[in-house]
Amino acid sequence: MLENGYIKLHRSLANWRWYKEPKTLLLWIHLLLNANYEPRDMGEKTIERGQIATSLAGLAEQTGLSVKEVRTSLDRLKKTGEIAVWSNRHMTVITVNEYERYQSDGATQGQTEGKQMADQGQTEDRPRADSGQTEGTQRATMKERKEREESKKAKKEGAPELSERFSEPVAETVREWLAYKQERREAYKPVGLKSLLAEIENQIGAHGERAVCDVIRLSMANNWRGIVWDRIESGGRKPAAQGISGQQLSEWETQWRDRVKQQLEARRGAGG
Repeated sequence: MLENGYIKLHRSLANWRWYKEPKTLLLWIHLLLNANYEPRDMGEKTIERGQIATSLAGLAEQTGLSVKEVRTSLDRLKKTGEIAVWSNRHMTVITVNEYERYQSDGATQGQTEGKQMADQGQTEDRPRADSGQTEGTQRATMKERKEREESKKAKKEGAPELSERFSEPVAETVREWLAYKQERREAYKPVGLKSLLAEIENQIGAHGERAVCDVIRLSMANNWRGIVWDRIESGGRKPAAQGISGQQLSEWETQWRDRVKQQLEARRGAGG
C-alpha cells in the first residue's frame, strides 16, 4: 500500500446503493486505495492499472472483516458491476471496472461525467474516485520501476547461463524456481541470482542433480520462501556434463526432463 498520494471520493458516494452497508463500503474504499495506478509484473502475469492481486484471506486481514464478509461484499460489488474477479490457484485478481473514469483528472471532466452518469440513471450504482500522485508517490513509482528493470535484467542474464552451467533437467527446474519467486514478488537481483546458481552448483557436486531438483520442487510444493537445503537427500555425485551428448544422458535425466517440461506447460496453462 502506498504511504503517499490520495484518492478523491465524490459526494455522490452518499447516494450509492451500498453506502449504508458499512462492510461493503469499507471493502470498496480499500480496493480503490490499493488498486495499481500502473502495471506491475508478477512472474508470467502482469497486474494492470486498476487491478489488485490479493486473496480472500489477505483482504480479511487488511480490512478487519471476516472471510465470509469479504466474500459477501465482493459478490455485491460484482452484482452491481463495480468489480470483476479472476482467480487461479496462485492468486485472486480484482479489477475495478471503469477505473480510468474514477481516475480522470480535473474537476470539469469529473462534473461532466457525473452529469452523464446521472442522466443515465447510474448515480446510485457508481461512486466516483479520482486519485492524484504527490511527489512522494512519484518517487515510489520510480523506485518500483527501477526494481522491475533490475528483476528483468537478472532474468535475462540468468537464462543463457542456466543452459551453459547445468544439464537441461536442472536448468528447467531452476527456471521454474525463478518463475515461482517472481510470483511471490521476490525476484532475484543480479548478485542474489549469481549466489543462487553457485549454491546450486555446489549442492549438485555434493549430492547429485536428481537430489537438487527434488529439493527445489519440494520447496515450491510447500510454498517455502527459499530452498531448504537441509531437506536434500543425497543421490550421489554425477559426473560433469561437459561434452556429454543427449544420447548419453542417464535414463533418469531424460524422464525428469520430460516430466518437468509437462509440469511447466501445465503450470503456464493454469495461469491463463
